[in-house]
Amino acid sequence: QTTYDAWKSNFGNFSQNEFDEGDSVIGSSADPNRDGVGNLVCYALGLEPTLPAQDGLPRIRPGADEKMRMTVTRRTNDPSVSVVLETTTNLAADSWTGAESVLSAGTPTMMGGGFEQVVYTSQLSASELGKHFFRLRIQR
Repeated sequence: QTTYDAWKSNFGNFSQNEFDEGDSVIGSSADPNRDGVGNLVCYALGLEPTLPAQDGLPRIRPGADEKMRMTVTRRTNDPSVSVVLETTTNLAADSWTGAESVLSAGTPTMMGGGFEQVVYTSQLSASELGKHFFRLRIQR
């Protein structure tokens, strides 16, 4: 049993009926609380899959120096899950690339429980950065 599968079965907040419904409720892309965040994303970011996730989702905001910052809490105890920050300027499906050219990752802070927090900071101010879109690509 993988760490993700163990998380699903040991989570405790899925009812027996939800388990009986199978992948439509407990699958990786399932969204049992209909907040737009699938179970694999909840698992990777340490969110509760049966409660709305707005508070735990990464957001990008300008700092006092007007450089953009995104704080991401991510799982470290399951090597089968990757969390990759990507960027594009036009939202075309094939235009997403690693965000390292735009955002630098700070030193991770260990959060305990198999999680770390990383602050990504842009090298340029928001006005110098221009139009950029960011996403987290989470895979297993």
